[in-house]
Amino acid sequence: MDSDEPPENDILYSDDDEDSEEEIDIEEDEDDDLDETGLPKNQVEFDIEYSKDGKASHKGAGIAVMGPRIHGTQTHTYEPASPLKSIAPKTAPVIAGRSASLLVRGPYASRSNWNVSDAISSKPDFYELEQTATFVPNTKASIVASRISDCFRLLSIHCEFDDEKANLDASTEDSAQFKVQLFAGKGDYSHGTILEIQKQRGTPRNYNEIISSVFSAAQGKQNPEVFKPNVDAINFGEFGIDVNDAEALRQSIRTIKICGDMILEGSASGVVLGFERLSTLVDSTKLGSATALRNSEILLQSDQGESIRATIASLIAHTYISKGLNDVNEYETNRLRKLAYCILSNTLTVLFDTGRLNEIVLQKWFLEDFIGFLVKDIMNAEEHPHEAYMASKCLVSLVKVHKGAMDKAHDLGANVALSFAQAVGQSCHKRLSDQTTIALEIFAE
Repeated sequence: MDSDEPPENDILYSDDDEDSEEEIDIEEDEDDDLDETGLPKNQVEFDIEYSKDGKASHKGAGIAVMGPRIHGTQTHTYEPASPLKSIAPKTAPVIAGRSASLLVRGPYASRSNWNVSDAISSKPDFYELEQTATFVPNTKASIVASRISDCFRLLSIHCEFDDEKANLDASTEDSAQFKVQLFAGKGDYSHGTILEIQKQRGTPRNYNEIISSVFSAAQGKQNPEVFKPNVDAINFGEFGIDVNDAEALRQSIRTIKICGDMILEGSASGVVLGFERLSTLVDSTKLGSATALRNSEILLQSDQGESIRATIASLIAHTYISKGLNDVNEYETNRLRKLAYCILSNTLTVLFDTGRLNEIVLQKWFLEDFIGFLVKDIMNAEEHPHEAYMASKCLVSLVKVHKGAMDKAHDLGANVALSFAQAVGQSCHKRLSDQTTIALEIFAE
């Protein structure tokens, strides 16, 4: 928005060569693109030519739209998602103290969470679009909104929808926030819908992938699988690294102590940085199982992790830091709480996978207090689905290794909370849906 020059984006665009900048040439036949009811057909054909860099602004009727790079005539077919599957009853569950909004936007109402009218507002002439914007030809706003809604469900990104203004506010698991706005096309672009993504706060780790996925979904295309390397398959010995030697242990202790010192220092930035570093140190998908296990045991059982454990417990229990920092606002507190849950869920998962979790569960806080907080956060899935997802992961790890934990969870109504969270997940958060389904199967055994 600050510059007229389009951004370089290797994920969204390729590097084809042409010599001069040309205007979009869209071949359309309105009669062919509409069915007997007057709505656009699911199958869309269009021909677009681009300049050398492939990202020129295409101006017309007072708008400037960034379009995806497409060469030649291509056919894209949008196939609606398969119906939601649930082990919950077909009638809406009655849960005391919960809001009824899930029944309006959930699996018991329309499939889409974002129900936008086709008669939405066009972009004001004075408004300059962000560079993360695109034009969706031959597609009405209601169809674009439905596709984007399902895309965010699959990506497990929490959204608050405004049907009347045709926008939504999205927040990711790592607390990044951005807005999606739809405009009706006009003039030369009256045959489609304009989509704009505005980053507002923070930067998700996979922001480019999110933009690419949303643009692809809006066009009616399926998103490709993202390659995730198996860190455990890497032979670090080939590089002269022994992840299990004494030096590796000393290095882990030093690193976790540094994180603890940053948290004890008390500044908001230091606490956030320390927590972010810790969430990586106990993540087996990033550092491998051996390193994550060593760091997890130090964090939960050594003196070096004592201050970290106290801060995590305080955030989970009371949503504030025990030192009472006065420069941490509500957004940063919520961000720290998500990080605390991320650290705990990663730690408990790697300890469970390696058979080292029994001793941890016997600690008083985990067995008597923590399970209550988990059930409460799972029940709060509608407002905070990311925390509910991670709380479900933690609960599964605990109840699978300790009968006392299972009994405690049953007494607190965990199965009811999980059923409600599953319905929320099926509506808007796939990872929550999948995790709660696993948990409910364990509780049913």
